[in-house]
Amino acid sequence: ISILAGVTSARLKQHFALTRVVRVMPNLGAMLGEGITAIAQTRSINAQHMTIVKKIFNACGDVVMLPERLFDAVTAISGSGPAYYFYLTELLIQEARKAGMSRAIAEHLAITTAKAASTMMKEGRSRPEELRTMVTSKGGTTHAAISTFIDKGFPPAVSTGVAAAIKRSRQLR
Repeated sequence: ISILAGVTSARLKQHFALTRVVRVMPNLGAMLGEGITAIAQTRSINAQHMTIVKKIFNACGDVVMLPERLFDAVTAISGSGPAYYFYLTELLIQEARKAGMSRAIAEHLAITTAKAASTMMKEGRSRPEELRTMVTSKGGTTHAAISTFIDKGFPPAVSTGVAAAIKRSRQLR
């Protein structure tokens, strides 16, 4: 079982003279049993082995089966993804501090908001864009912020950042 980012099962088999390899990409949430792990089954792994691998990683949270060719994107989205959310939360805390809040209150507001937003998205009653629209009243404060994020290039910055993570994962091969 390999959790190495960017290192393909073929490379592992070749480098270590292995006959059976299964590639997995868990994320940081696994530490809390709230993670997501992508598993790429190779031809060398039979159903019995796969059952064991799934059982191991189900103990860490959710499991998705994906072809290995998508693992660079998995690494960029769910492997690196927690850091993106941490960074956004960090920036929100900084802005709250600039507005005059104590660090404790700023952190409490930003972290609790992130947790609630995550819970709402995970419940799956609405897609993230629908939830965002529910909060974004035309001409309101959220609309002003979202419009500014768009005008300042937030969507292309996210796209470019994820592309950089995918590229780096490919370079690790």
